[in-house]
Amino acid sequence: MLIINLLSPEKQRLHAIRVVFHRTKTILELTLILACCIAIITIGTKYFLVQTVLTFATTPTTNIHTRELEIAVRKTNKTTALLDRLQKDTTPWSTFFIHLSNAMPESITITEMTVNKKATPQFILKGKAATRSDLLTFKTALEQLPFITNLSFPLTNLLSPKDINWQLESNINTSAL
Repeated sequence: MLIINLLSPEKQRLHAIRVVFHRTKTILELTLILACCIAIITIGTKYFLVQTVLTFATTPTTNIHTRELEIAVRKTNKTTALLDRLQKDTTPWSTFFIHLSNAMPESITITEMTVNKKATPQFILKGKAATRSDLLTFKTALEQLPFITNLSFPLTNLLSPKDINWQLESNINTSAL
């Protein structure tokens, strides 16, 4: 094979530079066209999504359903908060009365009971006892209950041996109920 160089070395070098320049120019043009296409697609997609969201948000049935749902959720939240507050404020009095009745001998009768629910709940009991020993048994049984604190049992309760009208006061530890 025979190669004939008709161009001088300097012109060949200029020709090589020109080819590289044209190829670089073509690559940059293609990159710019591709970037423009991506920008157009992105803008179109954004426009489509915005229109879809606006259509969805302005649909009357969607707004009505959403409002109804929000009202139902708010109502449920209020009810839950009320129930939570009531549950925290509630004292399990049934447990108190069960233990109190179990501690009471048959000859003891309660004629009056006052319960004050304050920061420290208190109760006052008044009643009648057949004998002094029954009343002392009842007092001892009350002292054994874990939720009874500061039991006040006046000595005047023990003055008569039979048919005693008695009264006692105590605090209630509601956390032990």
